[in-house]
Amino acid sequence: MKHVFFGLGLAAGLAASTAAMAQPASGGGNAPADGGAARVAILNLGPPEPGEVPADLIGIHITAAMLEAAIPLLEQDKVDTVVLRINSTGGNTDEIAALHEMIQSRYAKKFRTVAWVRNAGGAGGITVLSVPEWYFHTAGTFGPAQAGGMGVGKEERELLLDLGKKVGESSGRPSEFIRAVQAGTQVSVDVDSAGAAVWQEGDAGGFKLNEPRTPLVLTAADAERVKLSKGTARTKEDLAEVMGLKKVEWAGESATKAMDEAREDVVKADAAADMAYRGYLKALGAANRAAKKDRAALITDARGKLDALYKLWQEKPVLAKLYPFNKGWYDQQVGKLTELEAKK
Repeated sequence: MKHVFFGLGLAAGLAASTAAMAQPASGGGNAPADGGAARVAILNLGPPEPGEVPADLIGIHITAAMLEAAIPLLEQDKVDTVVLRINSTGGNTDEIAALHEMIQSRYAKKFRTVAWVRNAGGAGGITVLSVPEWYFHTAGTFGPAQAGGMGVGKEERELLLDLGKKVGESSGRPSEFIRAVQAGTQVSVDVDSAGAAVWQEGDAGGFKLNEPRTPLVLTAADAERVKLSKGTARTKEDLAEVMGLKKVEWAGESATKAMDEAREDVVKADAAADMAYRGYLKALGAANRAAKKDRAALITDARGKLDALYKLWQEKPVLAKLYPFNKGWYDQQVGKLTELEAKK
C-alpha cells in the first residue's frame, strides 16, 4: 500500500501545531574542550542511502519520540555534536510542531545540532527548517514543500503557510525563501560585498532561483551559493571538514542504532498490517458471498484476522495514520460480522 501524507493534516491539528511553536533556541549546545576532539553522532531521519526500504515519512518513520529516546544514549556516550542526516520526501504535518520543539528546545540546547540534507521535501522540508545549521550532501535537494496538494482546502493551506513561516522564522530563515518553497513565489538573490545573501521576490536579483508559481527546489550548489547551506559533503569525513572540526571521534552508535531500529520496526509493522488488512477484507468478502451453510467458518476466519489487525494497531498506534484503524472502526467491523452471522 502506498502512503502519501503531506498536506493531509486537519485544520484543527494544524492550528494546534502553529499555536505550539517553540521560541528560537538559545545557546549552541555543548562544544568540545579547547584542543579536544568533537564527539559526533549521526542520527538518520530516513534511510541513510537512496534505494533502501522507503521508510522516510515524518510522523510515521521519523518522530519526536524517537529523537527524545535517543537523548540519554547520546548523553551517556558524551556526544557534543549531532548530525541529523535528512532523507525524507514528506509525511504527516501534524508531527512538525513536536519535531520543531524537540530539535530547538532539546537538541539545539544540548548539542551542536546540524542538518545534513540528502532529500528534504514536503513535511520533511518544513522539519529541516527547525535545524539551526545546514549542510548538504553533494546529491542533496531541498523541496518542494508546498502548502497544498490532494485534499487540502483553503483553511488548511493558510495554516500550512503559517506553520512553515513560524518554523522558518524561529531559525532565522528568510521569509522570501519560505514563501518560495511553500507557495511558489518567485525569488532571486544577490550577494553583497560582505558576503551576505540579499533575498527579494521577483527576478531582479542576480541569481534567479525559480520560475513564477513554481515551488522552489534547492540543489546543494544553490543552497551554498545563497548562504542557506554552510557547505557540501559526500562523506562524513568531508562533513567534519566543512563543519570546521579539527579532531573528530565518531560516537553515539547506540543512539544511531536505536533510531534505525525504531524506523525499521515501523516498516515491519506496516508490512504485517498490510497483509492482515488485505487478509481481513478478503475473508469478509468471502463470508459475504458464501451460502449460509459455509458462512460460519468464514466468519470465524474473518474475525480472527480482524482481531489480529486490532492487536497490531494497539501495539503500534502509528498504524492509525496509515490505515483506518481505531476502536470505532473495529467495533463497526464486529457489527458487520455479527449481522452476517444472523443473515439467512
